[in-house]
Amino acid sequence: MKICLLFLVMFSVKTAVSAASHRYPAKRNDVVINEIFADPSPVVGLPSAEFVEIWNVSGADIPLKGWQFTDGATKATFAGDSIKAGAFIILCAKADAGLFSAYGKVIGLSPWPSLNNAGELLTLTDDRGTVISQEYFNDSWYRDAVKKQGGWTLEMIDPLSACSGSQNWAVSSDGRGGSPGTLNAVYKVGFGAGQLSLLEARLTDSVTVRLRFSRAVDSAAAANAGNYRFNNGLGVPVSAVPVAPEFTRVDIKFSAVIARGHTYTVSVSGIRDCAGATLPPLLGSTVFVAPGAIAKGDLLISEILFNPRPGGADYLEIYNASALVLDIAELYVASADEKDSLASLKKLSDTSVFVQPGGYRVFSVDPVNIKAEYNVKFPANLLKVAGLPSFNDQAGTAVLVRGTTRIDQFSYSEKMHFPLIKNPEGISLERSSFKRPAAEAGNFRSAATWSGGGTPGYENSQQSVENRSADDIYLSSTTFSPDNDGFEDLLTINFRFNAPGWVANVSIYSDRGVLVRRLVTNETLPAEGVIVWDGLNALQQKQAFGIYVVSIEVFDLDGAARRYRKPCVLAAKLRR
Repeated sequence: MKICLLFLVMFSVKTAVSAASHRYPAKRNDVVINEIFADPSPVVGLPSAEFVEIWNVSGADIPLKGWQFTDGATKATFAGDSIKAGAFIILCAKADAGLFSAYGKVIGLSPWPSLNNAGELLTLTDDRGTVISQEYFNDSWYRDAVKKQGGWTLEMIDPLSACSGSQNWAVSSDGRGGSPGTLNAVYKVGFGAGQLSLLEARLTDSVTVRLRFSRAVDSAAAANAGNYRFNNGLGVPVSAVPVAPEFTRVDIKFSAVIARGHTYTVSVSGIRDCAGATLPPLLGSTVFVAPGAIAKGDLLISEILFNPRPGGADYLEIYNASALVLDIAELYVASADEKDSLASLKKLSDTSVFVQPGGYRVFSVDPVNIKAEYNVKFPANLLKVAGLPSFNDQAGTAVLVRGTTRIDQFSYSEKMHFPLIKNPEGISLERSSFKRPAAEAGNFRSAATWSGGGTPGYENSQQSVENRSADDIYLSSTTFSPDNDGFEDLLTINFRFNAPGWVANVSIYSDRGVLVRRLVTNETLPAEGVIVWDGLNALQQKQAFGIYVVSIEVFDLDGAARRYRKPCVLAAKLRR
């Protein structure tokens, strides 16, 4: 009898051990938090009590003994039960279990973690304390102002994409207010399908870069600073801190201040999402910008269309003359009155817009019209703004402003247009040189006719090429053709002295020595600049093609004097 009893005991123990050893080990998201009823009032159709639904999406029955459900403040432990493969279980307060019995299997928990209407972190752990499912919900997930008031559940769309966060949740479309115990009303297979990827990197302070991923990442792997590589001298960071509780973001910190005004690339490896799927190499890198501070003269007014064709729109183009990447998010454009007081201040962008060194950005209230009127080679450089100052068709002033600093300023007039243009409507004024002040005579000219009257977003048609010879005074080109075709329309006389203060007389003579025009008479010159001849005589008439001589006389107050004679050719197109 004792032998039989011993045999039965041994058999029972062996059976229990065997069952335990073959128990399915639940992994992350094998059981998911699938539906949340945080605000049951006002009643729409469901009982006036909170619940959370869990769903076993694995292919095995899973025992729940020792599992816990918590909101971080209150922790409830499962006394014993199991959830069958593919089954739903409604979790609620023990006192409310009877209210939901008609909807499916219910487990009443005590104490019950009271759900915060505005949202909180909900966590389901197994008997070893391992996180099986975790959702940090908040009331922005409703995306419906009426349903947000209460009586409606939040439902997961695709349980196989449980690491996708808020994009994988929606308010229930079930007329009862929710679908406890059954397939969610918003369920959609493959809705959140997609691999873990690095979406964005941006600076949050002088030593921190925040990375944002498409899915929640495994916090242990994400905390390894060696998984992140940066170029341009940043190297390996000193720490990586996953941002709880969503874990879709990681803060990367460096020991030294990140140099501003540059573009960086970050590459990530060894990272997994919350379900254990690894980050593919092709999806693990992105670029970010640490913009420099905008100082006076860094961004210059490059082109302005102040008198558009009927039905058209104004535009303003700026150019990054600095060696740094700049962000125009803090940049404004204004007009100025006769007393040089700013008016009609308009912000150019509410979000970051980066301009690379030597890059252009052009702003208009109607980019569609600008594209229709002009050859826009780089559409990404053309940005829509809510408003620009009202630029007068005859004359006015445009000012770039950051804070209290005037970054650049240009006072325009229709008289600056090429004299032979009969109708300047739809023709912009373009800056010839970014090395010369905007106010310098001749630095803004009519856009070339071949450009369609403007070059929004790219190099100006009238931009000068300044090739300096060994002389103090030199011509950019000895040949010019003032036909407004955008190619050598002006004769540019460049000068450079060791110091300012020289007084100049500059005149144009024909090859027979006849005076054609005086360009400068007893004017004090800066240390460096240009003087231009547009091919017109003193009566503003176009000269015949041929050879001309530029006569330049400069002297200073100490009596020093220099004389130059520079021959040039006024050319014309041959007609067939």
